[in-house]
Amino acid sequence: MQIAAAMGAEVTGNCSPRNADMVAALGAGRVIDHTQQEFTRQAERHGVIYDTIGVSAFPRPGGA
Repeated sequence: MQIAAAMGAEVTGNCSPRNADMVAALGAGRVIDHTQQEFTRQAERHGVIYDTIGVSAFPRPGGA
């Protein structure tokens, strides 16, 4: 997150409200509260999704 933000990427973090300030401090320009919103169901698209927990299944491009 920090490297991407430093290189000029538009970074969105997805976390609990408890971690929102930390995620913003690490470089997220936008923070999504995963207890209130499902980021995969929003109109916004992301070029890269980096899952640090490894428990989520994300839809793949083209439905594959």
